Amino acid sequence: MHRERDFLGADLLDNLRSCTKTLDTIDADRLSARICGSSTTANMALLGFAWQHGLIPLQAESIERTLELNGTLVADNILAFRAGRKFAVESSFMGFSERPDEAMFPMKKRTLEELLEHRVEQLTEYQDSKYAEKLRSLVGSIQRAEVRTFSSDSQLTTMVIETYYKLLATKDEYEVARLLTHKRFQSFLTQRFDNIRRQSFALAPTWIAGTRKSKVRFGKWFHYVLKLLSKFKGIRGSVIDPFKYSSERKFELFVRTDFEEKMSDVCERLNANNLHQALELVQCYSEVKGFGHVKEESWERVSSRIAELSTELQTTEIKPTPKETLSVA
Repeated sequence: MHRERDFLGADLLDNLRSCTKTLDTIDADRLSARICGSSTTANMALLGFAWQHGLIPLQAESIERTLELNGTLVADNILAFRAGRKFAVESSFMGFSERPDEAMFPMKKRTLEELLEHRVEQLTEYQDSKYAEKLRSLVGSIQRAEVRTFSSDSQLTTMVIETYYKLLATKDEYEVARLLTHKRFQSFLTQRFDNIRRQSFALAPTWIAGTRKSKVRFGKWFHYVLKLLSKFKGIRGSVIDPFKYSSERKFELFVRTDFEEKMSDVCERLNANNLHQALELVQCYSEVKGFGHVKEESWERVSSRIAELSTELQTTEIKPTPKETLSVA
């Protein structure tokens, strides 16, 4: 089961294949999301996949009966279990292709303009329209540089949209509060769970000592705190933002600013000889993910390569495009 298709890339699968006689894979997260509407039943899909391969010494009826006795999401869990079994013998069912990323949860095909507008809309909800314009402005510069050099190609622009969006829409205190108190999330809880008797929030606040690598559990009362906090997203990043001065928020700002500076260089120096370096540079920033120390460690893994690529871009000779070349008779 791979939660992200790029998690350690093909090297991880190659290493596993070298240690086993056979290796069968299933993206249980996306399969359960496609079948049941969310990935909460992914373990059941994985269990069904393993059972169909003869790895679980129990009868299928016994497993389903246990799910019924457990009484939690019975129908969805049984459906996911059966879907995992089905996928084991016919990965193309429901029109799925052989590629895990396409098979489990096909992404809606969007044009470049549609993708940009979608992300701008999300950033407007995340903060406001002025904040969302940061994305539109940088993407516009990258797109002009790419069109100037390669006419119709948009690979770099597409990567910049997704990567810069991730750097702008970090899951800070205001965003976590907004998501956890949003009506969509509350509706999801109501639909998926019956008779919720106790609710708690497991969080790792940067302003509480000792939570850097662990979480603190808050009771249902904390929902009202989160609701109030979500109303203050407008002060994010301002001088009166109390979270702005935490080491985690400072680090995220550093990475984002560094990316903006590197993209400025790309806009100025992009040509046919360094497109590969530009694409890899953006890819490196997309690998900076996670929370707290996890994100910092991911930065450490790519920072040296970012420096190398930046140097290569800086030393690449800027050659005039055909449109800029003058012919003297």
